Amino acid sequence: MATLYQVLALAALVSNAAAVLSAASLPPISSYSYTFTVTTPTTLWHAPAFATSSPASPPCADSMCPALNGKSCVDADGDVYGVLCDTRFSGTVITNSGKKEKAKKGRMIRGQSMDAESELDKRDFTGTFDGCADFCNSYDDLSAPCTGVAYQGGYCMVFDTITGTFAQAGGIAAVRQT
Repeated sequence: MATLYQVLALAALVSNAAAVLSAASLPPISSYSYTFTVTTPTTLWHAPAFATSSPASPPCADSMCPALNGKSCVDADGDVYGVLCDTRFSGTVITNSGKKEKAKKGRMIRGQSMDAESELDKRDFTGTFDGCADFCNSYDDLSAPCTGVAYQGGYCMVFDTITGTFAQAGGIAAVRQT
């Protein structure tokens, strides 16, 4: 019985080799044609006006929605964010792929346990809205500053350009107020 399996395996191998050799003799493809749709917004997106509480805006938190929808909150650094509940941004996401920075004492992302001289990946954050906002606050590229964050369930996207919004159940989109 082992011989029959060996013969079948050899036949399959020869068949696959023949297919590869015939594919290698095909002429190269010089062009490709694909159908796609590009959607370009006809107007620029502008952040709405956010209500502030008197005497001060409440703290930002994972559980601030739906109570703070359309209102402002203040993160642990004292930066003010305008909150849009069940919303996500579209735009240019800050990635900093592969870049690292030295964490200085008192300048590390909140909640990260590190030595004063350890390296911190710029995308690391604590998995909370406050950690997401802290990353946005620490982004110091003046040519493309952080303008807002989209946060949901521990996942954070930080934007330097916001081009619009779309509905996302459970999402928190927050515009950094300057």
